[in-house]
Amino acid sequence: MAIGTLTRAAILEQAIRMVGALEAAGTADAGAATTLDDNILTHPDADQLKDYNLYLTGGTGDGNDRIASAFTPASDRITVSPSFSATPDTTTTYILLRPPWRAQSFI
Repeated sequence: MAIGTLTRAAILEQAIRMVGALEAAGTADAGAATTLDDNILTHPDADQLKDYNLYLTGGTGDGNDRIASAFTPASDRITVSPSFSATPDTTTTYILLRPPWRAQSFI
């Protein structure tokens, strides 16, 4: 990929991936004030993603940086605190970082 075609989000994701901090990256299927759903994000344990950093990299809510307080395996739903500035929708892309990493460390 030519350097001129890389987006800020792609560069951020690659940097996070290179240090081993990336748990997942994707596009939301739905959302609410404090949740983001992605049917690709599957984990068996409700507490598995607690304290992970959810950073919205594009679309609705771009730039929101939140900490996961819960994960609901049945609906593939991450709950965050505080609320998002805008409700995530199908245009919202995100990265999920393992603790103790934060997206802001890379920005």
